[in-house]
Amino acid sequence: MNALHMFYGVGTFLAPIIIVQAILITGNIIWGYWCIAAFVIFSALQFVLIPSQQTHAKEPEIITALNKQYLVFLASLFLFCYSSMANIFGGWIFSYVVGLGITSEANAAYLTSTFWGAFAIGRLLSIAVAIHFKPSTILLVDLIGCLLIDKSFKHWTNGIVAMKFEGRSRKSILGQ
Repeated sequence: MNALHMFYGVGTFLAPIIIVQAILITGNIIWGYWCIAAFVIFSALQFVLIPSQQTHAKEPEIITALNKQYLVFLASLFLFCYSSMANIFGGWIFSYVVGLGITSEANAAYLTSTFWGAFAIGRLLSIAVAIHFKPSTILLVDLIGCLLIDKSFKHWTNGIVAMKFEGRSRKSILGQ
């Protein structure tokens, strides 16, 4: 699953670069969107070519225990909040550095791309980490890493370093 979600990070790493390059080359953002749309259409067409698997009828399982439903609710709520925060942070950093006049819009897009690139690299590394550590340990370390970086972000003098640590700390939790 981490390998699959690594490609989410690859896509979010490449998208700001494609948009910035389209603006620099053509002076218009629309060509960047058309380029990304071409990749999406190409990928979607690949699914049409995959043959369907035969399905086997199974007896539906009835979950009657209230605690199992509660656990599913809590896990869903956690993943919703966590995914939302990762996406908000990935989008916020651009506005933050441009709004404060720290860098240009093009460099801010590269900074956002750095966060998502670190996210993708972290996903790749988490495949090996998951072999050697318990999920609860990985989750705890990642959450502590996110908390520390988020709380100390304004003190970082190098935004690129902060983005790399933030992306890697968010690595092993279910992809957005």
